[in-house]
Amino acid sequence: MYKFLTLKNINCITYICMFWKGICPFLGFAYLITWLTQFFNERLYALMNEAFGFLPNLINKLMPIQEDLMGMDVPMGHIHAAAIIIVSMYFATKIETYVAKIKAIKEKEIADKKIKILEKEKRQKEKQYIQKLTHFFGLCELKLEYSEKDNTKSIDDLKKLKKEYSKMIIQKTKAKFPQIYYTGTDKIYFIGDDYEVIDVFLTDVIQYFKIFQEIDNKKMIKTDLILSIVGGNQHNNPKMIYKFLLKINELKYLNQIIVNDKFATRYNKNPNNKFETYSLGFSHIEMNINNLIETELYKLKKK
Repeated sequence: MYKFLTLKNINCITYICMFWKGICPFLGFAYLITWLTQFFNERLYALMNEAFGFLPNLINKLMPIQEDLMGMDVPMGHIHAAAIIIVSMYFATKIETYVAKIKAIKEKEIADKKIKILEKEKRQKEKQYIQKLTHFFGLCELKLEYSEKDNTKSIDDLKKLKKEYSKMIIQKTKAKFPQIYYTGTDKIYFIGDDYEVIDVFLTDVIQYFKIFQEIDNKKMIKTDLILSIVGGNQHNNPKMIYKFLLKINELKYLNQIIVNDKFATRYNKNPNNKFETYSLGFSHIEMNINNLIETELYKLKKK
């Protein structure tokens, strides 16, 4: 039955019940006082009966019940009316409780419908948002330093070695992933538009890094990888993205793959990916004095 009731109807019934509960004690008391006044002030009784006598007079007419009190045949309509009022107050309370339950059900149904609509809109917006994330931009660099301080060892040699390693990584990955654009000497800036190859690409980069790391350990050179990737599309300015990636790399997350929220959102849509994303919290990337970008960073970890 409640399905045919609207919230407007329910609220109307609730207000009527509340009003009736509020006026019932007053009416019941008025009926009793009116009934008592007939014993000591007929004029006052006539005035009060004119004001409050509709229901009692109707009862006296339909059920003419009288009691012999102090030698008088006294109609009991006012007493019966007071009793009816008290009983109706009880039923009004029950009705109010019942419609309150119906209201709660209705409000939950409406809320659930709104949630479903919002979730649908959210999924559509997320789908549209993900469809726009067609590209990924990454910056890879190696950090080399001597394990032991030795003035006879040249820093320039490390710079040359770093460039050689970067060149080798570009040559190897470019041969396998020609669809990815590469640039750089000591830092490798890469841009791609195929998220299907990102897992294999990253796996290869990590393997090359481990090979370099193993070679350098024998030469007493400490080698670390700094790698960050962000998501975007063809409309993004590559130069601005490069500056943004430089700032992320400056956070010095060594030997980890760091990605932003856009990349993580797009990447996680692939059910067969080889890495899991773990949030590192929000970071404030200061591009310049007047441009501070807040972004959530994640790290990729092999499953």
